[in-house]
Amino acid sequence: MSLLPFEFSLTVGAAFAVFVLGLLAWWHNKWARGNLLFALMAFSLSLWTTVDWVRSLQDTALNVQITFWRLVFYLSVAFGPALAIHASTVFSQQVFRIKSWIIYAVSLGFFGIIDTAFILRSVYPETAAGSRLLEYGALFGVVYYLAAVLIVMMHLYPVVHSQMLKYIERRRAFYGLLLLSIFLSAGLWQLVQVPVPTGWALTFLCLAFFLVATLGFIRTRLFEVDFSALEAFCIVLLASALIVVMRTRDFLEFIFAFLGTVAIGGFGFMAVGAVRCESKKRRTLETVTTELRRLDQEKTDFVSIVTHQLRGPLTGVRFATEMLLRGDYGALSEEAMEIIGQIQRSNDRLLELTETSLNAARIEAGAFHSVKVPTDVTSELRLLLAELGPFAKEKNIELTSSFTGLPPCLKLDREVLRNVVFNLIDNALKYTDHGKVNLAVALNNHILSIAVSDTGRGLSGDEMKNLFKRFHRGRNDAKHYHNGTGLGLYVVKKMITAIGGQVQVHSDGIDRGSVFTIQIPIE
Repeated sequence: MSLLPFEFSLTVGAAFAVFVLGLLAWWHNKWARGNLLFALMAFSLSLWTTVDWVRSLQDTALNVQITFWRLVFYLSVAFGPALAIHASTVFSQQVFRIKSWIIYAVSLGFFGIIDTAFILRSVYPETAAGSRLLEYGALFGVVYYLAAVLIVMMHLYPVVHSQMLKYIERRRAFYGLLLLSIFLSAGLWQLVQVPVPTGWALTFLCLAFFLVATLGFIRTRLFEVDFSALEAFCIVLLASALIVVMRTRDFLEFIFAFLGTVAIGGFGFMAVGAVRCESKKRRTLETVTTELRRLDQEKTDFVSIVTHQLRGPLTGVRFATEMLLRGDYGALSEEAMEIIGQIQRSNDRLLELTETSLNAARIEAGAFHSVKVPTDVTSELRLLLAELGPFAKEKNIELTSSFTGLPPCLKLDREVLRNVVFNLIDNALKYTDHGKVNLAVALNNHILSIAVSDTGRGLSGDEMKNLFKRFHRGRNDAKHYHNGTGLGLYVVKKMITAIGGQVQVHSDGIDRGSVFTIQIPIE
């Protein structure tokens, strides 16, 4: 004869699965209030579910075993409402105040009534006092459980429907409400079926509790329990293996079933360990990524604020130097004019850097918008070449240009045109020590093609792959060091892409120059 009759297989399996689930929840954080309460509720529910099976073993059990089981059983029934109300404060993130502990005192009194009733029934079976007291106790218990249901609803219903809380908090409260409703329903069933409940109702409630708790752990990390679907499957598999062991009829069959259960448990333990390791790595990576994004945003905001604040004073310096160079405050010596010219050129470089930084910040924030206006491309670019002429002359670099097939007016984004061409020519001048830099502009088939070529140090294949990345500087920048942010080509790429254009770069190698080509569609 087996220890577990067939008709109790599902019942015991469900109870074991819920018990193990509660044990795992407690193990994740032994000192957390919510985890401990969930473990106690899971233990109570698994105990209630196995009542019919335990009763079938009553004939072979010792009196002390029966007495101990009865005490634990009714202790769990009596304290069920207190556990549920306490857990509802955890789900709703409320403080369980000292006066709230009165519910545990009520539970203790409830247990005293039920236990006294059973003692009277055992010691004085000929009197009706025990049965009468048990009926009164059961009636009090029904009222107590219904009151607990009402209190739980008062705690959790507003949280579930609150628009002030985060979605994850509302979902956790929802799963908590379902769990506590199932648990209290099971407790009520104990009292409706006194002295001892029977039937399949508790089995189904136990399975529902397991399913809801598992979904809550997986979807919302209920009680901060990191739980996976694989772990739930392993619990079900282990419960099935336990049923097989308990249904064995001889010693040899028991040994084989037990070894199989150990093998299943070992495999499940290793699989869960591997999944947990990967999950931990993923969470760590997510945390690091979130922190890096936060730091990157703070950096972008800082750069945007600083550059915006710098632009005002730098513009003032430019106007002041222009007034001095025009002689508004009297004639200046050639040496003074040269010094003021250097100040103006340095100031212009700072203005260019701030403008580039602001454009990069606008692009990263998604605040960059293209505005197309009628533009005389030839005139705009000739003015730009005139601004860069002194820098080229200072380095003895020939700055040439050619314009082919351009009409007097084209509708395009003037800011983008000036910014990208300025950055490309400025970049070419910085990395060219001798020779020339050429700007070639042509219009063919509604495509404005702009090519900036130089006789500078050129680019390797690896450098061209990373050239348009933010803050990228070439390998040989230590040799050809120049002030800059490393944002110029990044801004060029982003701006041209934003208006539907393309950027290409070509170089035959180091010290063989390079060619940057931009293609902008024209309406």
